[in-house]
Amino acid sequence: IETALSELRAGQYDNEGKFIELCLGVDETGRECWAYVAIAPSRYEEYKNLCEQNETFDIEDYGEVLEAGFNTLPPSDIQQKLKERFGLNYQMEAQFRAELEQAQHT
Repeated sequence: IETALSELRAGQYDNEGKFIELCLGVDETGRECWAYVAIAPSRYEEYKNLCEQNETFDIEDYGEVLEAGFNTLPPSDIQQKLKERFGLNYQMEAQFRAELEQAQHT
């Protein structure tokens, strides 16, 4: 696993695909906003750490903004559009974490 993580962090898989994340936050004026961002695998760990620490950062430093707007969540038509375009599974992270936890206890 350490070898794979080292390769991931070094950017060896950046041309294979991107992680698509829904980023929720506030802009520099304090307005609630959201953005769907395509993040290279080599930048994903750093991006997730910043999110978990509730740090301020420019989302464009971490990937390509696919859709963005102002509100607490994207409108349902945008969510559906990206689901159809990219095959997004909004439950994937929760499912992955549950499977990982189950594997660790077996």
